[in-house]
Amino acid sequence: DYISSFTHYDNLPIRIANFFDKNNIEIRCVDVGANVGDTLALFDSHNKIESKFLAIEPHIKFSKYLDLNWKSDERVEIIYEICSSKDEFSSNTFVEKSGTAFINLNDNGEPIKQRTLDSMLKELKNLKKPNIIKIDTDGYDFEVLKGAKHTITNNMPWIMFEVFTIQNKNYVEDCINSLVDLKNYGYSSLFIYDNLGNYHGNYQIDDIAFIKKILFYQLTADSFYCFDFLVVPEDFSNSFLKDELSYFINSCGDAT
Repeated sequence: DYISSFTHYDNLPIRIANFFDKNNIEIRCVDVGANVGDTLALFDSHNKIESKFLAIEPHIKFSKYLDLNWKSDERVEIIYEICSSKDEFSSNTFVEKSGTAFINLNDNGEPIKQRTLDSMLKELKNLKKPNIIKIDTDGYDFEVLKGAKHTITNNMPWIMFEVFTIQNKNYVEDCINSLVDLKNYGYSSLFIYDNLGNYHGNYQIDDIAFIKKILFYQLTADSFYCFDFLVVPEDFSNSFLKDELSYFINSCGDAT
């Protein structure tokens, strides 16, 4: 229904897969907050080269469908834990809404194991060096990034994450700190999209003053939901930018 109404919704993984395919690159993707595995399908169906995936989904309801969709595929490994900034057991409940869910840390919840992405990847057989990390945890994405320092600095993957305000009183500070970390890891190019997949622009990741302006817009706009941020390794940023501009210009048709 969304895709029929909003042309660019959920299209970015397809374009990334096409880019990898065009450049003869194998997809090695970590999907944090995999839900039922729909993003894996987008990456996989549009790439002709053999792909490998790690799907991380702690929610019991969604992981049941994730299993039905992907568990029989030998290219896919699944972990049913919370991906976070530390290795520990925590008391959590999941708040489910409209086909997704966010984590609510509270003393009355069920104890659920949480680990860093760095820790999770140590035990895997097939996916040791990811070149794509997609994060969609409804407000927990910055915690995931904190726990992935080793993975990011050693592999410099493409990183697609959601910038979402829910359940986070330090939202702006956490977002800026995450971008500073990514800058320090070696990234400079930041692609920004709105929640419907529309292209906002390509910016320098250290342009903090501008980032604060768009976060202010997000926090004060009545109907605005979230941003998707994509950081791209320097070697690919210019060529991917060219492809993105071509895609969106062509989508305008006669309007251009």
